[in-house]
Amino acid sequence: MKILLIVDRWNWAYHSIAKNLIKYNNTGWDFGLEKTKGNAKKIKKKAHKYDYFFVLGWQNYESLKFLPKDKTLVGIHSAHAWDDRRTTPDKDVRPPLELIDNLNGFLGVNAVSLRLTNLFKDSFVDNVHYTPNGVDENMFSPAKEKPKDFYVGFSGTKKHDWRKGISEFIIPAAKKAGVEYKLAMLKDKSTVPLEEMPDFYKQLSCYICASSSEGFSLSVLEAASCGVPVISTRVGGCTELIDDLENGFLVDRDVNVICEYIKYLKKDDVWNKISTNMRKTIVSQYTWKIQSQKWFDFMRQYCV
Repeated sequence: MKILLIVDRWNWAYHSIAKNLIKYNNTGWDFGLEKTKGNAKKIKKKAHKYDYFFVLGWQNYESLKFLPKDKTLVGIHSAHAWDDRRTTPDKDVRPPLELIDNLNGFLGVNAVSLRLTNLFKDSFVDNVHYTPNGVDENMFSPAKEKPKDFYVGFSGTKKHDWRKGISEFIIPAAKKAGVEYKLAMLKDKSTVPLEEMPDFYKQLSCYICASSSEGFSLSVLEAASCGVPVISTRVGGCTELIDDLENGFLVDRDVNVICEYIKYLKKDDVWNKISTNMRKTIVSQYTWKIQSQKWFDFMRQYCV
């Protein structure tokens, strides 16, 4: 059986997921991989070679409507593509009826967090399945020694600052706590090449996710896999990954609160405990070797 995995662009989140599905493929299926951006004609030309299609991110199907829905799987990775910026850590926004009808027309739908899965199940998307993200624990491994200088960090894009809270929460909290910060921002002077991201995380003493909404942040998983303690708002998969006060911290979206947890992490015994416990959580539950099987189980239900 041949399945074409379709991502939006190379070297970004969907591409990372697809590469790991291919890496850990033990199904006997033959996976192809293409991007949608500027590539629809190529996909249309070669579509006949595949039995099924998996478009990571339902919104990326817009330019691929020539693919038959009854042979196409799609994914839900976030709320911001349809919620008009209204989702918060404390509030879900029901998907519009048009989107529900659209998703029900596909062969199958996956969602990367329990929160998204339950939201769409409750909204009568009948074929939605939970498939959490994972991380390559060998690529993203802990530093040999704890960083000497205390840096908090974040990875993302300025385009999504409104949702990620970089300038509104992360930077002010770091300044108030009296610590330095490091940012890895796409298309910015602080851009960090993909192959250098493991080293970026290893320089950090703390990774902050101050988002108003998330699916299941790959950057949080990557930092966590490097043994970097994570302070996160109660969004998406972060609430599944983090056991509050044991392997990380779940906090309100508030500069003062984030500041206090940064200060708390400066205690060596606290930092060592959180770092060790989070790495154990990743290795035991969140590697792509483990999580990919849930994605394959999802595909197996429909691709026969």
